Formats: sequence, structure tokens, C-alpha cells
Amino acid sequence: MGSKRRAPSSAEETEVETQKMVTPEDSGPLESVQDIALNKNTKPMERRKKRKGLDKERHHSEPRSNSEVKKPAEGPPVKEAPFHSSSISNSLPGFHINVFKDLASADLSVRKAAAEKLVVELIEVQRAFEKVGGEKGMEEEGEVQLEAEKDDGLDNCAPSLRYAIRRLIRGVSSSRECARQGFALGLSIVVAKIPTIKLEPLMKSIVNLLEVSASMKGQEAKDCFLGRLFAYGALARSGRLAAEFFEDSNTSSVTDFVSNVMSLAGKKRYLR
Repeated sequence: MGSKRRAPSSAEETEVETQKMVTPEDSGPLESVQDIALNKNTKPMERRKKRKGLDKERHHSEPRSNSEVKKPAEGPPVKEAPFHSSSISNSLPGFHINVFKDLASADLSVRKAAAEKLVVELIEVQRAFEKVGGEKGMEEEGEVQLEAEKDDGLDNCAPSLRYAIRRLIRGVSSSRECARQGFALGLSIVVAKIPTIKLEPLMKSIVNLLEVSASMKGQEAKDCFLGRLFAYGALARSGRLAAEFFEDSNTSSVTDFVSNVMSLAGKKRYLR
């Protein structure tokens, strides 16, 4: 006689039903291999407790959303002070280099105002330079050497003034807006108002800074040639050449100036 099959107990029926209800598809994307193992090896109550514990661990380990992350408190925007080209020490004046941008403006009144502002500030810089005893005194006061280490022959000028002169000479070679007119105006006023600037080293600086090399072609060479022409024009309009000639008719400044202009005129027809 065949033996009768034993009816499953109520605990076994519950476990079977639970295993049918919980499948990998139903568990969702967060169910891991560890969760599935718990479903097979533990009783229903124990599975629920352990699942709650795993859910809490997952919740703490997950990164918070962007809305929950607090951004650091932002303070008021910091306003940058205008850059002064000279003097770390507050006892020395400086000039605002943004005037160079205004010198290229298409507006004549803006160019004139920038040139006047530039020369006023450079006069103050030069006076302070002479007051503290020249370059040695400036170094003691903490003066920033703006390319002043270059041998430009302007040793009696403040570093900021020497920097401004080089910037003005380079500016007359720019074809941007009205840069040639504005920088030539600035150079003319600075040379006229600050007699410390010697004409001989100034003319050498014009040649050196606007030198046309063999590798230059087209517009680049043309800009340098026109820059020299505008620089010489600014020098003539400053009145310094005439003043030196009236003081000493044997001065070499006028002779050098005429020689440089004639040499430039022979470079290109449009320069004549």
C-alpha cells in the first residue's frame, strides 16, 4: 500500500506563499544579492526586521539630493580697487593704467581727458620719485619696478614714468580705433610737461620699440612705420625740440630728429 502524503504545516505554507510573492522582479532595483539570500534562509518576521535594517543602512549611505545640500553662505561681492602701477607703500602716488584704454577712444573729449589725467598723475609720481632720492629711495619705499630695469637711458625718471613712456610709444603703432591719435597726444603732453625726460634716449626708445625686423610683413611692418611717424610728430608738437634749439643751437637733438625723420621717409612712399 502506498503511503499517504503528509500535508504541509501552516508555517511551511506561509513560507511557500512568501517565496512566491517576493521575486527579483518585484523587489525593485534596490534589492541586492544579500536581500535575496535573506528571503531564502530566514523566517518571515526575521526577514522583515532585517530588511528594515538594510533599508536604514541604505538611506544613511545614499548621498543627499542637491536640494538637501546646503550651499556655503556667500558674502557680499568684493570690489577690486583700481590698480596703481606704482608704490606698494601708501606714501607714494601712482597712476591708473586704465587711462591707456581711454586714449584709444573714438571720442576726442575722452582722449583729451585721459591724456590730461595721465600727465597729472605722472607729474606727481615724478615729484615723489625725486623727493625720496631717486631709484634708491623708491626701492626703500617699496616701489614696483615696472620694466625699469631696462637700459632705456631714462635713469632720472620714475619707474612708472618710464613704463608710461614705453606704453605710449607702443600705443602709437596700434591700428585699433583712434589709438595712434590718442597715444600720440598723450606722448606729446607728457614730454612737454615733464622736462626730466631727455630727448636723446627718448628717440632711441622710439627706434628700438618700433623696430621693423626682416620677419615682419604687411600690416605689422606698416603699423611700426606709422607708429614711428606719429611718435616723431608727437615729439615735434611737444615743443621740446624748439626749446632746446633756442637754448643751445649746437644741440644734437634737433640733428638726430631730422636724421631719423628723413631716414623714415625713405622707407616707404606713404611715409613721405
